[in-house]
Amino acid sequence: MSDSCTRCQKAIFAAEQPVRVPGGVYHDACFKCKACGTKLTLKTQTTKEGAVWCKSHIPSDTPDQGMDVTTAGQLGAPKQHMGARTITEKAGGQGSSYGAGAVAVEGAKNAPKPPTTVNQINKMEVLHQGVERFTSN
Repeated sequence: MSDSCTRCQKAIFAAEQPVRVPGGVYHDACFKCKACGTKLTLKTQTTKEGAVWCKSHIPSDTPDQGMDVTTAGQLGAPKQHMGARTITEKAGGQGSSYGAGAVAVEGAKNAPKPPTTVNQINKMEVLHQGVERFTSN
């Protein structure tokens, strides 16, 4: 009974001295690297994915490109249409969901401005605490 060569699919006879490795049987002439065609020995070969490879062409199990922080953030971001729809619904269906008329933009425009001078800080303290101890005359 004869085996067939894993590479060329032709019959192999015992007199041809086949090379047997895990995952296949090869003619001596067919026992070469799948990528570069270098003739291999049992010491220089690596069997992976049903083929034989030399040490420098072993297929990698790791992906070529990993997920970086930017890609992970983009995948976790809410979808554009979902966010716009939610803002419009919260506004009672009025106004746009983005741009100058957006609910968030209008709210920020009407928000109280932070005090920037000592006099304004004193006025803010009076408003919040109801005392005039911070005013200077």
